[in-house]
Amino acid sequence: MANYVTPVKTIVNGENVDSAVTNRPLNDLIERTDFLKEQLDKIKSSFEVVTKLDVKVDDLVVESNVVYWNENKQKYDLAIAELEAAGAPPQFLPTDRNFVAGIVSNVRGTPGTKIADLHIEGVVKNINTTNLIESASSLEIGKPYWLTVNPLEVGKVTTTKPGLEVFLGVFVGPSTFLLNRDLKNLGESHIHYEFELDNSKWIDLGPETALTGSLTFTNGSTSVTGVGTSFTTEIAEGGAIKLDADDFMFE
Repeated sequence: MANYVTPVKTIVNGENVDSAVTNRPLNDLIERTDFLKEQLDKIKSSFEVVTKLDVKVDDLVVESNVVYWNENKQKYDLAIAELEAAGAPPQFLPTDRNFVAGIVSNVRGTPGTKIADLHIEGVVKNINTTNLIESASSLEIGKPYWLTVNPLEVGKVTTTKPGLEVFLGVFVGPSTFLLNRDLKNLGESHIHYEFELDNSKWIDLGPETALTGSLTFTNGSTSVTGVGTSFTTEIAEGGAIKLDADDFMFE
């Protein structure tokens, strides 16, 4: 194993020079280079998670919480899957709190100045499962986890697939979480619209009544053939008929 030689032993003025003395600083530099190469190889072989150190977090953030970047506070805050209404007619869109930045660890500091390490992607170890998993879910290795929609458990994950899906990852060990955030634009796959119905266009079809006789329907045809029926007295223009078998309505 190489060592990081410091300082490099250079040739001293007046020193007797031979090949060993001449090569001494060069050998020190070779030793340094070998040491740095070994360190890089270790980093390469052990790389598991991308982490941003010493980020500012909200006072409510605790170890292993899921966070997003709160632009107004200029710090990382508790994340939750939620929608908000915008425009007219309202269009329900994901809020900023859906866009997860990562999972925090090493939360420290005093109120107003709290900081933490932010794990952005990869294998996050030493997870505090109580702080990460919402109370309605449990630790299940290999099962997918989504960002919670429960406003009482912000910053946590759930095994119950919600309507607004923000996939975060899976547990690969009792306290090890493989963070693999879904970075797609949530608005592309999940948008709610609200419309007001025009009551003036409502048609009251009245109560359902069994018709007399037998009816024959043909797929792809608008014609209905009746035998022993009383269409003229039992149904009127604008009315509808249906098959009991499949409940499809025909006007």
